[in-house]
Amino acid sequence: MNGSTPYLPRWKEAEESIRGDGQLRGTLRLGLSSSFALRAVVPTMTNFLAGHPELRVEYMLDDMRQNLTASAVDVSVRFGPLADSTAVTRKLGTTPRVIVASPSYLAQLGTPQEPDDLNRHRIIIGPMTTGQSWSFRRGGQVVSVRFEGTVTTTFNEAATGSAVAGIGITCLSLAGCQREINAGELVRLLPDWDMGSIEINALFPAGRSAKPAAKAYIEYLRGQVGQFGIG
Repeated sequence: MNGSTPYLPRWKEAEESIRGDGQLRGTLRLGLSSSFALRAVVPTMTNFLAGHPELRVEYMLDDMRQNLTASAVDVSVRFGPLADSTAVTRKLGTTPRVIVASPSYLAQLGTPQEPDDLNRHRIIIGPMTTGQSWSFRRGGQVVSVRFEGTVTTTFNEAATGSAVAGIGITCLSLAGCQREINAGELVRLLPDWDMGSIEINALFPAGRSAKPAAKAYIEYLRGQVGQFGIG
């Protein structure tokens, strides 16, 4: 859901946020990528709302980075480097970059044993790929592999789905494919090579106090993310 929602007046925000009984009320606007929302937020929201039945939640989904002020987001979850130097941040964890392929693809074209083997494979370029190369580290050895993509997408779920469909090998965050690995739909490749990790942070807009609902939800979310490949 995109678009801007005007800020409530401060007195109304305070009235709606929390009352003496400890119950959260009002509207909590979460700025999320669609993939993180589908994989980590939506599946775990039921228990949070069960404790706060008068709270309303808006998922403000955007695979591009939102302007927290313009979009009236109460808290946003972002992967990777942070550009909002004035925002208040809370680290949720990190998730490794991994490369994966489907069992059907590997049965057809073989399983790469070393990074250089990837030159003989079909590559899906997704959001976790910078340029047209992947870098691998093992001990003191660093190997970079350049390639041309068979499929290119800026949408994580499209990269994951393309790999599951057997189109090729792709690079994802572990959080973006843990479910498929657990289900046997994808296989992690070259597990003894390190591709680095991605930091995940919650961002609260600068210039105003964080809503009690936003702070409470992020504390709740920190306790849930481990099951999605976030440590």
